[in-house]
Amino acid sequence: VVAGAQQLIHGDPKASNLLWNETGEVVGILDCDTFLYHFPAIDVGDALRSWCKRQGADGASAFDLEKYRSATEGYCAGLGENVDATHHVLYLRATKLITLELASRFLIDVAEDYYFGWDVAKYANRRMHNLARAQQYYHFFTTIPESV
Repeated sequence: VVAGAQQLIHGDPKASNLLWNETGEVVGILDCDTFLYHFPAIDVGDALRSWCKRQGADGASAFDLEKYRSATEGYCAGLGENVDATHHVLYLRATKLITLELASRFLIDVAEDYYFGWDVAKYANRRMHNLARAQQYYHFFTTIPESV
């Protein structure tokens, strides 16, 4: 089943939350305070949001289809499935959803000004940094295709 039933997922499977050994294999997962019951595709979408960013020469992020294809083929192979059009639609929608959600969370923190940390060397305050993040994530969102 592509969508799967709700199950326990990590909720923030970005690369920096993975524990790597000296040969480059993932041997554990960190930051377990985000565990929740949800659909596996949400975790896949969040992982792809993190893993499939490519920095352009202008500094803007764009969706990297090559990384996406490698990640989804590996994930589906681990499930004993072949990645197909249904997988792509589901995973790309989840990636877009999570990316837009994160852009929205940055905008919320522009108003609330308490949650996310900020780079004091680059920004005068947290609000300015979060506004820049929201704009960056929205731009990234626009580069994620509907299908491949």
